[in-house]
Amino acid sequence: MPDMTSNQLMQDVRSVHDTASLQVRDYVVAGHPRWVVAIVIPGARSGSATIPGAYIDAATAKLVQPNNAEMVLVEEGTWKAISAGRGNFQTVGDSYSWANPLQEKRTPAPDDFYSPFSSGGTILFRPEPTKSGRDWFAAVRLIFADWGRYVEPAFVFTQGHPELAQPQLVTGENPLLAALAFRELVAAGRMPIEAARDFLIWAQGYRAGTFSYLMSSTGFEQEMLHTVQSTEDRSKLRLLALGVFAAGLFLRDTATTSRSRSILSRIRRRLTETGGGQDEYLFSIFEKAGIRG
Repeated sequence: MPDMTSNQLMQDVRSVHDTASLQVRDYVVAGHPRWVVAIVIPGARSGSATIPGAYIDAATAKLVQPNNAEMVLVEEGTWKAISAGRGNFQTVGDSYSWANPLQEKRTPAPDDFYSPFSSGGTILFRPEPTKSGRDWFAAVRLIFADWGRYVEPAFVFTQGHPELAQPQLVTGENPLLAALAFRELVAAGRMPIEAARDFLIWAQGYRAGTFSYLMSSTGFEQEMLHTVQSTEDRSKLRLLALGVFAAGLFLRDTATTSRSRSILSRIRRRLTETGGGQDEYLFSIFEKAGIRG
């Protein structure tokens, strides 16, 4: 499991959401693959807020800023490609630098929860040759670091097999393909309740977290509750909670929020039943979700 820090938790949360909602068609242009998987390494200033043109007056030691100046969020650093679609350009990596205006939003964007350009991570994106700055990185998805090597085989498979709603893919070796197949089976109404529960019980690692996200975002509340109640493995409870929390945080509709709180409350009770104790990762989820003991 990941180290127990809030930053790692939010990276995991966005990775679950981005992986579960990933669309292969976003990385195909004119029938040809256009994608890059890269490791993003932020610079020391990345993620900090500043006011362009502002300075400290040496005589008065006061901050002087231009008229109508607005605070911006600086994102800068380097990226290094680890794989790319065949025929792609500029896949060796480069530096990045831009400033985003700090504006209030009615609906938070994924970067508001965790930005790989501010805090690092492994991303999948579509390079846009006619754009610059942040817009050059299109269709950005934060993915689990260990899953970067699965992107190419998953995308190659989908080219020859557009029908992904296949149960055998869910338990296959490629976890990214498994997540896509699980989602398509649910969307097509071809995921029996018993099968969904069995897949969730069987899954390990971040695959379990992704399945948990997909189940809690599309119903399956009773199956989730049953799985929680039959689980004594603390690491499995973390992964179940991760997916449930991510669904509630990103989707924000009433039904999903209600399911998320219900399942997280059951996970908290189950943690107590199985010995309790301190679990920083789980308690960080409970705190952020407002789940009290």
